[in-house]
Amino acid sequence: MKESTLTQGKPARVLLQFALPIIFSMFATQFYAAADSMIVGRMMGQEALAAVSNAANVMSFFLIISGGMELGGSLLVAGRSLTSSEDELQAKIWNLLVTDLIIAIAVSGSGLFLTRWLLVVTNTPAEIMDQAMVYGRIYLLGLPFLMEYDLMREILIGSGDSKKPMHMILLTSALNILCDVLFIPHWGIAGAAFATAGAQMLGCFLTYRILRKSVLHLPLGREMLNMTCVREIGRLAPPYMFQQSSLVLLSLFRQAVLGPMGTQAIAGYSAAGRITTLMMMPVGGMCQALTVYVSQNVSLQRTERIKAGIRASYVTSLVYLIPVTIVSFFLPQAMMTLFADDNSVIQYGSIILNAWPLVLLLAIPQNLQEAVMRGHEKMHLYLVSSISTCLLNIVFTLFLTKYAGFNGLWIANIIGNIWGAFIAFVLVRRIPQHA
Repeated sequence: MKESTLTQGKPARVLLQFALPIIFSMFATQFYAAADSMIVGRMMGQEALAAVSNAANVMSFFLIISGGMELGGSLLVAGRSLTSSEDELQAKIWNLLVTDLIIAIAVSGSGLFLTRWLLVVTNTPAEIMDQAMVYGRIYLLGLPFLMEYDLMREILIGSGDSKKPMHMILLTSALNILCDVLFIPHWGIAGAAFATAGAQMLGCFLTYRILRKSVLHLPLGREMLNMTCVREIGRLAPPYMFQQSSLVLLSLFRQAVLGPMGTQAIAGYSAAGRITTLMMMPVGGMCQALTVYVSQNVSLQRTERIKAGIRASYVTSLVYLIPVTIVSFFLPQAMMTLFADDNSVIQYGSIILNAWPLVLLLAIPQNLQEAVMRGHEKMHLYLVSSISTCLLNIVFTLFLTKYAGFNGLWIANIIGNIWGAFIAFVLVRRIPQHA
């Protein structure tokens, strides 16, 4: 196999070049999510915004398996692309796609029956239940296309190509926003869901064509499907699924805590969450790039190169924290007015945004160290780090919101991230090259 650019050249330069398209891709995805909330909130009011927020949180429950397949696919391709024969790599990719499609259909079908129950369990207010149900069920119908689309993009990234996935994300995000503007005035909440499903369907078909022209040269044959590859997927994907389950559990728990506080608290927290997720994208993109970078260099046993890449990731992420801090301290209300006119909604969201720089400062080391664990395929260590942090966050959220109300949400987040940074450093030391 031809050697990847991630295993050659100056680590800081090649890592940043690889990371930037991933960051832009993640930013575009979350920008759409934020734009979707802005359009819904502005055109339909705070109840519709709360309905979309609750439905989106519940939908994240069904995307747990998708996230696991994406990480498993990216690691499988990244770790084997430099050491496997062409035929072996083709078989691995086809096994990933077929397995993912079967799972996606099963998840979509079961989700149609579980949506209302999950909305009830998470204390979704009665006045927004019907709207949340409509959004959720339409979203689930497009889930198989979304899961295949996301997996194919991760396969391209794992093979060392982060630019083509970025182009697809930019295209589908722009289409999402355009369809929101066109559909929501006519179909309301259903229009927002149809816009998302339609864009993901188009993205799925176009990305498949790119995949066939780049890394998937051979057609699918029955002889390619084998349990060896499925077992590899089963080793890499489930830990990430459990980790995502913990995050969804935390999100649903926070949603349940917010329910009794009213729709204004839900809307404010939701809008601030969209903004902070956007702010997190550069760090998330750097972590994803670092995972692939570490995986490819581990396969060639280039320990010093890995350490240089980790140092570059820290420098880049901490420099990025400077503008985030300035914006969060001085412009929180201006950002919140993009989502709502209600003063209470704006104040709730501003509380979260003011605390965000400290939350992010503590999240950076945990996320980067967990990227190193994933790159080394030490999924058990990664699972311990992420699950313990999430469980601690849940415990403190329950305790602090009881006594500090809405403020307890961000205080619990900070405490959880302090533990997360500590345990992540301890666990990475268990990897021989980093001892």
